[in-house]
Amino acid sequence: MISDQERQRRKHVCLLHLKIYVEHQEHDTHLFRNLVDSWYAYDRGGPLLHKSGRPKWLNNPDPAKKGDMLRFMTYKSVEAMKRINGDVPGRVVKDHVIPLSRLEKIVCENPDASIEAIEEALRRCYRVAIITKEEHDRLSGEGHRTMMPGNWKNADNPFVRYHAADIQLHGDPAL
Repeated sequence: MISDQERQRRKHVCLLHLKIYVEHQEHDTHLFRNLVDSWYAYDRGGPLLHKSGRPKWLNNPDPAKKGDMLRFMTYKSVEAMKRINGDVPGRVVKDHVIPLSRLEKIVCENPDASIEAIEEALRRCYRVAIITKEEHDRLSGEGHRTMMPGNWKNADNPFVRYHAADIQLHGDPAL
């Protein structure tokens, strides 16, 4: 397990890389995803990090094997919780509440490319939710898998895609 000091250092390194990304106007969503997901893992710590300190990825997570990690996530749909708790079988998916393409625009279009401004934008806009595969498919069917609704502004409710696809989040944040 890494120390809190080392975790904070690694989080800062992610922010430095994001600053370079913004300054050089990179447009590589895969790289952006790695940087922001790593930033989040280092920021939250706990079960989001391997014992070695590397971030754990939630690609196609198995609720039976990753239940503790999935429960640690802030946002989970009511239906995903049934799977995480073992009440119902099936897949769950990690979804960026504000799709990465939009989050990338928010971060990159800010004229202030300081580390502080980048972190402030991430704290304001970066959220992930655990939803079922079927709910993820509904987002796609509504045309909202990779896009926010056309009239959405950065200060608006970030969960509007879930509302449009009738996805109820555990604890109902901002719906």
